[in-house]
Amino acid sequence: MLTKDFEFSWNPDCRLAIETLKEKISEAPILRGLNWKLPFHISIDASDAALGAILRQKDLICYSIYYTSKNLTPTKLNYTVTEK
Repeated sequence: MLTKDFEFSWNPDCRLAIETLKEKISEAPILRGLNWKLPFHISIDASDAALGAILRQKDLICYSIYYTSKNLTPTKLNYTVTEK
């Protein structure tokens, strides 16, 4: 989809995927309380404009405990990659 001549066609499968995604991220429980007996997993993501992290645990399924994100200030946008 990032190439110049790519043609995207919206079809019923795309619509179903979006509706399913919206349903899954809005149904309870979105976050669960932590269980000290299970190991913690931290997922992080960074771009040139923002940072984000998710604290998770895995029982039978992987579930989220905490989300956080932060937009970088104009000054911090000038920092090197390791300083961001």
